Amino acid sequence: MHTLRFVRRARNLGFSLDEIRGLLSLWHDRARASADVKALTLRHVTDLEQRIAELAAMRDTLRQLAEACSGDARPDCPILADMAQTGSGLEVEEVETGTGPGSVGVVPACHGYGEDSTAAS
Repeated sequence: MHTLRFVRRARNLGFSLDEIRGLLSLWHDRARASADVKALTLRHVTDLEQRIAELAAMRDTLRQLAEACSGDARPDCPILADMAQTGSGLEVEEVETGTGPGSVGVVPACHGYGEDSTAAS
């Protein structure tokens, strides 16, 4: 029962299943160094901060697009036009994150709405 609570708490904190396996291993290892637990936790915090930044960039892009849309009965829609353009809006790229050996993450590449749309054509 304690293990289930431990796993549930770790999932609620956003740890991946692999990270939870590592945490469980550390939890059961009475000779563990707390530095190992702290390092794993701080890596997770860094990952969370990156995801928060990505989500904030997406939110900001969507707000810009929504503000540019008249939202009336006309068929023209800057939101759909932006999504159809290559190199506009919010693109996500895979890059080395540096959060661990060989770790790869996604990083938003923001391009402002209203950029010259002919450049991407």
